[in-house]
Amino acid sequence: MEGLEASGQNFTLVRKEQQIVVTQASSSTKEAKQLMLTKVKKLYDETKDKIRKQRSKCMDEIKDYKKFAQEDAIKKAESELQKIFEATTKDLENALKAKEK
Repeated sequence: MEGLEASGQNFTLVRKEQQIVVTQASSSTKEAKQLMLTKVKKLYDETKDKIRKQRSKCMDEIKDYKKFAQEDAIKKAESELQKIFEATTKDLENALKAKEK
């Protein structure tokens, strides 16, 4: 058992009663981390795109109120929406950076 563990071949040893089950991971830890990062980046891009689309949709809805509301109120609503968008995007970027470490 010690020889398998020390081999550096990424073996997992599990003792079941009188048997020892040996499995070898299909990829190294570095490859597994890279695969995970690829998936996280893809999810990040998809989420960021969805947020942009939602922001655009909300901006269009705000513009529809120009007929009924004062211009100052419209500008304030657009500004608040932009702040929310930027904060959410920053949170996403921070989460991605944390996963990259």
